[in-house]
Amino acid sequence: MTPIPLSAGILLLSVFCACKKKELTSAEQPTATIIIANPHPEQEIKGGTKLAIQAQIKGDVNLHGYEVFIVDKQSLDTLFEMDNHTHAEELQVNEIWVDTLSQAADLEVFVKTELNHEGASVTKTVSFKSRP
Repeated sequence: MTPIPLSAGILLLSVFCACKKKELTSAEQPTATIIIANPHPEQEIKGGTKLAIQAQIKGDVNLHGYEVFIVDKQSLDTLFEMDNHTHAEELQVNEIWVDTLSQAADLEVFVKTELNHEGASVTKTVSFKSRP
């Protein structure tokens, strides 16, 4: 077995030590604000119509895209899902969902943005109703 030269050992040690991530304080944690412009809270939509899902997301860091979900509040079924992986400090959400439900349902739209690649995120929800 060949011994590792001292300079190679020091280099490896410095690489392992340099790769540690600094723990952020709560004041340093990235944040974002999500404003859902549409649908409005408790808005009723008629079956067969198109619902424009519109939101504005502003972050204090470069955001890592957004996800939009529409969920039936009773069954917890996901009725709509959209993912957009765009990097920017400000994101505009403009998605369309067509209400094909045949029965009345209480629904919720979720708009979520990723703040970093470590899993930090912000989510905002709005409840609305589908009435055939």
